[in-house]
Amino acid sequence: AMKRYGATRWDVAQKHLGYLIWEERWIPSDDGETLEEIKVRRDDPEGGTFAGTTLAPLFNLTEETLKDTLRPRFTFYWNYFIDDSTPGHYFGGVGPEVLGTLLLTVLAMCFAIPLGVISAAYLVEYAGDNAVIKIIRVCINTLAGVPSIVYGLFGLAFFVTYVTKQPCILSASLTLSLLVLPVIIRASEEAIRSVPQTYREAAMGLGAGKFRSFLTVTLPAAGPGILTGIILSLSRAAGETAPILFAGAVALGPIPNFAGKWWLQPTRALSYGCHDITVGDKLAMMVPHKQFGMVMTLILLVLCLNIVAIVIRSKMSKKLRGM
Repeated sequence: AMKRYGATRWDVAQKHLGYLIWEERWIPSDDGETLEEIKVRRDDPEGGTFAGTTLAPLFNLTEETLKDTLRPRFTFYWNYFIDDSTPGHYFGGVGPEVLGTLLLTVLAMCFAIPLGVISAAYLVEYAGDNAVIKIIRVCINTLAGVPSIVYGLFGLAFFVTYVTKQPCILSASLTLSLLVLPVIIRASEEAIRSVPQTYREAAMGLGAGKFRSFLTVTLPAAGPGILTGIILSLSRAAGETAPILFAGAVALGPIPNFAGKWWLQPTRALSYGCHDITVGDKLAMMVPHKQFGMVMTLILLVLCLNIVAIVIRSKMSKKLRGM
């Protein structure tokens, strides 16, 4: 795979072509006291090192055919999505990164969705509109605008230090769940509030209590709106780097062992892998095809997750309309 699916950089190739064809020499200057640098073609008949030899024609041939020689063969490497990468992110695939991103995202949503919907239901159906609830809503809106790096530092200070005692999948997922929780609460709150009051009155008129009417009538009717907030949160959780920077993401490491306590192990992630190549590995930046591949894989992964959520929302809306 390393020989078949490599990458070439045209600017680097041209630079090395210059090293191949041109020879640097130092000659005395006119004053005879200093040296000046000149460049001579290695196949130059008037002083080139290889002038008159059988190798001389190869220099012109290499220069003329370099672009055609290095032109890659277009192909699609399907195993890129499941293979492991080689040290340094030079070759291989992004299988562990895809798995880690899915684990972090799914776990984060498992924590955030129930808490977010329950909180929104309480704020709309039971809390009323007193001063304390207004302060709580202001706090929720403020948390929605807090930079993600602040959540990452909080995850390090609380979850890593006191809950899991180490950076791991669980601490990173909990940090991501806090990041998306305000969005889910606000979206769920608006979706529940948009359900017509007549739905509640009809349910209670048939003998259902307030909790039962909410569970069987209001919540299903608000489902499409709640799913919209979940879709937005899902995309953000999958693409964030700062919250998992200190809480459980690693650049290179073993794949989580599902035979043991995998939630207490660190994991690789697509977003953190892109960050590591950009700021932590200068050699990998010379061949950025792996970084581009990670970015494209992350976009495709988020797109697929969104499509699944949109399909579920569409079926739920049709069911509510009786179609």
